[in-house]
Amino acid sequence: MNTLFFLHALTHLLRTLEARPPRKAGRQFLWLIAFWALTSLACAGGALPASNPSLEGTQAALRGTEIALAVQQTTLPLLNPTTAPETEVPTALSPTATFTASPTNTPTLTVTPSPTQTPLPTRTPTPTQISFEAWLSTAKILVYEDWTGIAGTGPQYNALPYAQEALKRMGLTYTHVGDAVGDFDGRLSQSWDLIISAKEVRNAVSGEIYEGMYQQLQNGASVIIEEWALNRIASGKVDAFLDQCGVRYDRNFLFNPKIDMSLQQIMETRDGSSPFLHTPNEIGNVSDPTHIWIESDMGDFMMLEPGSTADELYGPFSGYVTAVACLDGRLVIQSFGSHSYSGNTMIPLWENYIYNALLARYNLVMGLSN
Repeated sequence: MNTLFFLHALTHLLRTLEARPPRKAGRQFLWLIAFWALTSLACAGGALPASNPSLEGTQAALRGTEIALAVQQTTLPLLNPTTAPETEVPTALSPTATFTASPTNTPTLTVTPSPTQTPLPTRTPTPTQISFEAWLSTAKILVYEDWTGIAGTGPQYNALPYAQEALKRMGLTYTHVGDAVGDFDGRLSQSWDLIISAKEVRNAVSGEIYEGMYQQLQNGASVIIEEWALNRIASGKVDAFLDQCGVRYDRNFLFNPKIDMSLQQIMETRDGSSPFLHTPNEIGNVSDPTHIWIESDMGDFMMLEPGSTADELYGPFSGYVTAVACLDGRLVIQSFGSHSYSGNTMIPLWENYIYNALLARYNLVMGLSN
């Protein structure tokens, strides 16, 4: 009876192993138990008494055979080396475990480009902005002044060349050719910021220099003209400058013996708001004549054309103009001799001519003109 119970328990154990195989270590242990049980059973079966021929003994033998076959069927697949590997459940990492990333899983840094700003519209380059005072030290100035040819030749010609003296007082750098017409004309092919032509001597009159000067004006240079003989060279030589200012030659400025000499030579201001009369010097009426040219042609009168925007600077009488400025100050025309008046008034006036003509040139170069 004990043997039957033992066989029944062993059969149950083998079926359990087949249905739910334990982990590897436990499985080996249970198979050892099963093997030991079979060995014991075999020994026990061999010890059964041969004289017991009952049915119970026969059934027990059959069950033993059945169990042996079951064990054989169960153990052979486990011992076969071709058996597919069983799947192991991964164990959880301990808190102190160190994780080593696989090279194939190395994170890649993705750089997202920062948004680019929309480029500003391209602007035409402008000259480097510097102050007018700083620019003055670099200004290129060319001067023709024929007074230097007669200065000191007589008591009445002892005065300084007014244009040159004004430039000296202002501390400007300039090229002064005196009365050398050919030298002056040859230099007009160069680039200049300001060109001054101060023609005053009463002798041979020439207007060839105005052709080159007009080209310089067209190229953006400022121009100051002192010309007492407009009537003699007005046809084609200097007319282009008069047209630029919207003025024309009117008549000669001659001495009238019936009128007080001093009264005839008083130059009154016409446009009191013009910077040419206020910057850098305050200039009022020109009323200190020297009478140098009183016995000859004192100059010419100009008249403004309809619609002219020129600044009337001076004239002895209303409607009689002897000095104008136009082209935003880039062109000054004076139609009387500077040495008809003392240097106390005329040199400061020349400083104003030069300063404002250069300022107009500066504004043009720097793109500040209207």
